[in-house]
Amino acid sequence: MGSSEFSVPTLEFLISSQHEVLAVYTKAPKPAGRGHVLTKTPVHTCADEHNIPVRSPASLGSDSERGIIEKYVPDAIVVASYGMILPRWMLEVPRFGCINVHPSLLPRWRGKHAHRWPENIVTLSERLSTMGGRMLLEVLDNLDTIQPISQDDAEATYAAKPSEFCVNFNDAADYICRQVRAFYPRMFFFLDSKRIKLLEADSYELAGAQIGDVVNDELHIQCGNNTVLAPKIVQPESKKPCDIRSFLRGFRGCVSNMLQR
Repeated sequence: MGSSEFSVPTLEFLISSQHEVLAVYTKAPKPAGRGHVLTKTPVHTCADEHNIPVRSPASLGSDSERGIIEKYVPDAIVVASYGMILPRWMLEVPRFGCINVHPSLLPRWRGKHAHRWPENIVTLSERLSTMGGRMLLEVLDNLDTIQPISQDDAEATYAAKPSEFCVNFNDAADYICRQVRAFYPRMFFFLDSKRIKLLEADSYELAGAQIGDVVNDELHIQCGNNTVLAPKIVQPESKKPCDIRSFLRGFRGCVSNMLQR
C-alpha cells in the first residue's frame, strides 16, 4: 500500500525479492497538468510495469473491500506513504500484521511532516526510501523469529503540520535555511505583492541593517540575530525556478521598496 515516489523503492525491493506481491493498493488517479489528464500515482505506474493487480478504492472501510483483502490471505501488509487511514480490522487480517515504512525517528517524531534532517526534503526522501526498502526485506525475511519492540508512547511528540510557510525575517537566517530544506518547496516570501517561492538559500552574519532590509543588489535580506538570508534559487508565481540573478534581471522595480516584511 503506497502512493508517492517515496513508496516506489519499497515496492521495487519487494518485487526483486523472494516474496510474492499479491496486489498493490494506491490512491486513485487524479487530474494533473494544464490538460487535467488523469494521472496515476508513481506506485500505480510501477505496479503496471510489473503486471501486478492494482486497486484504488475511495475508502477501505467497506465490507466489500474487506472481503477482497481477506481473499488475498496475506502474510503481511506493507504500507509506505499510502495516504489513507487503515481500519482496525485490516491490522488483524495478515498473519504477521501490517508493516509501516516511515521516514521518521519513531517514537519521538510522528506524523507526515516528521522529517527533521539537515538536507533537502527531496534528496532526503530518496535516501530514506531506499534505506527503508532494504530494512523492510530484513524484517520480512525474519518474520518467524523477529521480536517486535513496543514504542514508548511517553516519548512521542507529533510533528504538527505548519499552517503557514511564509518566511519570517525576524528568525535567524540559518534557521530559515533549515526551513527551506525541511519544507521544500513550500517556503515563500512576498515581493511586490507576488508570492516568491524560496527553494534554496544561504546565510551569513552581518549587523547594522534593520530586519527585512535588502542589504545589496542580490536580494540579500537582513534577518534576526544579526544574520542575512541570501536567496539562491527562487520560483515566481506561475513560472519555473531560476537562480536569483536571472530572477533579478527580469524583475522590474526596486526590490528594497517592494519586499513585504
